[in-house]
Amino acid sequence: NATVVSNSNATSFYTANLSISTQYYFYVFSKNSICTNGPKYLATSPLIGNATTTATAALNYYFGNLHAHTYYSDGGKDNSSTIPSTAYAYAKNSLCMDYLGISEHNHATAGMNVANWQPGIDQAAAATTSNFLALYGMEWGVISNGGHVLVYGVNQLLGWEDGNYNKYVPKSDYLSTAGLFRTVNSFGGNAFASLAHPSFTDYGNIANSSLNATADSAIAGAAVSSGPAFSTSTTYSDPATSLGYYEYFKTLLAKGYHIGPLMDHDNHNTTFGRTSNVRTVFIAPSLSQTEFLKAMKARHFYATEDCDTRVNFLLNNQLMGSIFAGVSLPSISINVTDPTNTSAIAKIKIMYGKPGSGINAVAIDSINANTFNFTDYNVINGTTGYYFAEITIAGNRVISAPIWYTYNTALPVSLLSFTAAINNNKTTSVSWVTSAEINNKLFVIERSIDGIHFSAIDSVAGRGNSSLQNNYAIVDANPVDGINYYRLKQIDNDGKTTYSNVVSVNLNKALINYFTIYPNPVNSQLTVNINSKTEQTAKLIITDVFGRTLQTAKLQLSKGNQLQTVAINQLVTGTYNVTIMFNDTQLTKKVVKL
Repeated sequence: NATVVSNSNATSFYTANLSISTQYYFYVFSKNSICTNGPKYLATSPLIGNATTTATAALNYYFGNLHAHTYYSDGGKDNSSTIPSTAYAYAKNSLCMDYLGISEHNHATAGMNVANWQPGIDQAAAATTSNFLALYGMEWGVISNGGHVLVYGVNQLLGWEDGNYNKYVPKSDYLSTAGLFRTVNSFGGNAFASLAHPSFTDYGNIANSSLNATADSAIAGAAVSSGPAFSTSTTYSDPATSLGYYEYFKTLLAKGYHIGPLMDHDNHNTTFGRTSNVRTVFIAPSLSQTEFLKAMKARHFYATEDCDTRVNFLLNNQLMGSIFAGVSLPSISINVTDPTNTSAIAKIKIMYGKPGSGINAVAIDSINANTFNFTDYNVINGTTGYYFAEITIAGNRVISAPIWYTYNTALPVSLLSFTAAINNNKTTSVSWVTSAEINNKLFVIERSIDGIHFSAIDSVAGRGNSSLQNNYAIVDANPVDGINYYRLKQIDNDGKTTYSNVVSVNLNKALINYFTIYPNPVNSQLTVNINSKTEQTAKLIITDVFGRTLQTAKLQLSKGNQLQTVAINQLVTGTYNVTIMFNDTQLTKKVVKL
């Protein structure tokens, strides 16, 4: 039997969650709704067509919530036996819940003990099945001084209380080299942060300051609604204030942040997935932690007040969350479907803003339909803008992640993607894809250890002039230990240059004790990148060229990679030795104080 996939006045439709390499047949019937006892369908002679899906895995929609607590921190208000495994089992039987993230508070004053960190991870792994993804993260920070941040993709508890963390991050420190956002970036891969119930002065006051590149790299999203945190409703009837944090989200976009929207539940009772129908939806080929982290880091997600509304938002065939440039005018395609309200007509607004302008996005066009095709003919050549969809369907609001697009008819290269990945913990593969090249001479791959100062490590000849998709890759055979930042420098035949966005990986080589120092030379503060082969107490000693001890510090090291900062502003200009005494090793490096 056939399934109704669309019921509207539109002349096109969108359907999702199809099987790969499968032929589908489609029948289109005329409908008359303006008649007695209607609607009436013309059941004879429908339009008939068929299509076969490709062998490439289709993108699917996964609905769930990333903000919830159990008795491991300050959740379980109604039942002290509610632990992560309980929450996952409950959520599996809730409507429209493909995944649940437990984000326990990271500190003891909110009930968290480091002894419960690994059990939470283990319970998430045990609860994950082919059709349900259990995730375990943390809610870092205190609401009274800096704000709460959800963190996923990090396998260590980040904290500041003595004996109650795997990796030390100073309390209420978001922006320093030892702060939360830098620490999230240090884990590499697709670790990300999401801003929970934000206030305008939270997170180091980023909403009232210029764009912070470290924060932008770490933050994948911000809540546009949250709660009610202490709701006891299990009838899907107690939603949060509609888009209560939407203005904050738009403010960060105007500052230049690259983030998507989330709708959080912030459960503190045994209500997982059932307080309301609001969901965060990520778009990925399959339901796994790897694909989840990739999708969230790439902002392939949207926020919806309805637990089954599907939104397909593309700009020049690139998915929501994308950042790219091209020589074509921005052409937007939006499809909205609500399977439980097939006759509902959506109101779609296309929002547009300029990153870094400080001016919030505004609606540039709208339509009452479930399909919207729009080309922005007013865009100015050589400018970058972001577009996102604001949708209302059956009374429910939906906000998509933006797409950032640079329109430049003189652009020598249209870059579709630029990525870096670790190979066997020894080398790094750097790859990129172009969709068009004009007068393109050369690509130069640059690397940095601080995300600021870059140097060339390789180069690849361009294709000159090409209208085809081209794939490029190089292998960095000698990445540094710790964080490696990469960017692409494009040079055309006239000598003009453009740069890509910056990507990073965190390389931890064989578990040995070692450390690096940067910057070097240094002005007032060292950053020491330490790899410890085990959890241990070490000692840092700074001596002058005569061997006299000038400064010492006790280091509580966790297994693996970590960053420590050391203030040396009291030292005079000169050369010094920095020694770290591990349990079984003593290593020394020179540093120049400016």
